[in-house]
Amino acid sequence: MDNPDNPCKTVLSDEQLLEYLDRVWKKTLDYLDGLSDEELYEKPANCPYSRMELVLRQYRHLSFHTGMLNGQTAVRVGEFPMWISEAEQYVDDGKFFGRYRYKKL
Repeated sequence: MDNPDNPCKTVLSDEQLLEYLDRVWKKTLDYLDGLSDEELYEKPANCPYSRMELVLRQYRHLSFHTGMLNGQTAVRVGEFPMWISEAEQYVDDGKFFGRYRYKKL
């Protein structure tokens, strides 16, 4: 699903995407919580960057793609998508890009 040269017809449901988000979130926090301060300054084998630099590069990379997606969405539908937070507070208001809002309406 992540190779543009190999199209995929699979469509993931909102529930599947949110479950995946939860798994990645947990895996990421487990990894970061397990690092000591000393390990953050170490460079992995054959890598010119410290673990801290690699973590920060991932945040920048995510921010880049978030901006690209938001821009493309705004151009296509005429409004920016709503961002979500804390799964237990999702509310389905029936609006495509506002479907999951933080807190109850």
